Amino acid sequence: MNIDKRMPNKIRIDSDELKSVRVGTYIGEDMEYLGKPFTGFEIYGYYENGQIAGEFEYVDGERMGWNIQYYENGIIERESLDYGATTVYFNKFDVEGNKILGGFVADKELLYKVCAITGEDPNNIKE
Repeated sequence: MNIDKRMPNKIRIDSDELKSVRVGTYIGEDMEYLGKPFTGFEIYGYYENGQIAGEFEYVDGERMGWNIQYYENGIIERESLDYGATTVYFNKFDVEGNKILGGFVADKELLYKVCAITGEDPNNIKE
């Protein structure tokens, strides 16, 4: 099962606690938390039972890294590792956590770039 969060050591903050400061270099907008560029996960929604519905990863204010959606039971529904607007790797799971689709969709060189930026271990990314 894949109920464990990606990169659990990183801070997770609700969207309403982040401040948009400018258009981002890679995608979307740059975000600040407590007056500094945000590094961590933005939680962008919850189910009625309190379970996180989805989260985006940011590094130094820019959206970069994991984009994860969850089922209401806490299992990951879909995850992608993104280098800006480019998806490098993705997975889709059923409600029980079984992988039903996924793999690399971009050159693996980008995997090493995004992992160096986010601190993710590239060995955690498997086909």
